[in-house]
Amino acid sequence: MGASMMINLLKRSKILMVAEGLDLFRVKVPQALAGRTIADSAIRERTGCSVVAMGVGKDLQLVPDPEVELTEGSEMLLIGSIEAEDRFLDLYPERRPEKD
Repeated sequence: MGASMMINLLKRSKILMVAEGLDLFRVKVPQALAGRTIADSAIRERTGCSVVAMGVGKDLQLVPDPEVELTEGSEMLLIGSIEAEDRFLDLYPERRPEKD
């Protein structure tokens, strides 16, 4: 599935099941991570989720460099297992996406 197709599908929903047990979901950058780089945030190590895009609105940068700074108000597109998604949302509950 191409990245553009995934982003277009996510415009209709905050969560997209890519495969059984693997979700792609969009959240605003949590305040606790704002000002840190993707690498420094240790999102993958702490949650099991990987950042696959970053940006504001329609201006998403796919596969962002690990040194990109997470800015409050921007969005992250994350991919991970259901368990990894739950870990992320447990750590950063203020940014829980709405389920459709």
